[in-house]
Amino acid sequence: MNIAFTTLFDRRYLSRGLAMIRSLRRQMPSPAPEVFALCLDDISYTWLSQLGEPGLRPIAIGTLEAADPELPKARRNRSHGEYCFTLSPCLPLHLLDTDRFDAVVSLDADLFFLSDPTPLLRQLEQRPIFITRHAFTQPIRKVGLQTGNFNVSFQGFRNDAIGRACLNQWRRQCLEWCFHRVDERNRRYADQRYLDSWPDDFPGQVTILDPPVAGLAPWNLRDFPLSVVDGHLHSNGLRPVFYHFHGLHFLGQRRVANSLWRYHATADSVATLHLYAPYLRELIETEASCARATGTLTTVLPDTLFARWQAQTYFEASGDSFHPVDLSSLHPLQQAWRLLK
Repeated sequence: MNIAFTTLFDRRYLSRGLAMIRSLRRQMPSPAPEVFALCLDDISYTWLSQLGEPGLRPIAIGTLEAADPELPKARRNRSHGEYCFTLSPCLPLHLLDTDRFDAVVSLDADLFFLSDPTPLLRQLEQRPIFITRHAFTQPIRKVGLQTGNFNVSFQGFRNDAIGRACLNQWRRQCLEWCFHRVDERNRRYADQRYLDSWPDDFPGQVTILDPPVAGLAPWNLRDFPLSVVDGHLHSNGLRPVFYHFHGLHFLGQRRVANSLWRYHATADSVATLHLYAPYLRELIETEASCARATGTLTTVLPDTLFARWQAQTYFEASGDSFHPVDLSSLHPLQQAWRLLK
């Protein structure tokens, strides 16, 4: 099956997008997977076009907007982030419209592949759609489900009537309403909660991917502790395909906030040494090369005591190593949760 991958990012996520693409290529080395990266600014498009990264196919945002004239209209009434959400179904549909590919798989820029995703991709031979369950850990499940049962991060669509119908439906919904707030009355949140209806809208046509094989992320790490077997990460005896490094941001040059406290998760020694540290090393190295080439950096927040308290959980760099810092016991939300347990 000839599968195209899609992703999108601007210069602030350029280093994460490249780290994700390179991790995918390491796990699927031959031939290099074809990844179409929608660049949301000229800096990203110009540099990626000159980079010569194997399998990488940059697309300028203007190209997609010219092919889908409804997009510039939608852009006028939403924020930059909300417009990024709106684009989620549009790029995969654009690729399928070329009729060059049997399927398309869209990827979040802050994924990182830990093993070969081919077994997950083969699900498209059985059913035309796959989606990834959040699997929220119990303490945050009720609130988390307001944003959707499924995470828009790793979803696939076969190039057939069902796959196209799903993408067209999703596109219409996102063009109409795609905002960074929960609309409980209409059961909507951004681009994401629309996925909740797909198993009913397309009965028998949707494969649901579950952790720990797919979809490990901060919101379910608490329930899927990691171990190392024969040099590879495992959880519940299985090898995860990817981890979603959601919520990372830099505090100065030596600290990286990880948002784990929001999901009642902690970075134990295995997660620190074998999951976060390798990713952070690669991300910092990629960030430096992007900065040298483009003169732009990922947003770095001031490293103040107040910023660290706001971050609650972060990694502190010491040479080539990282160690976790957890201040969450001091946070009033964490104290309230402990009282309610």
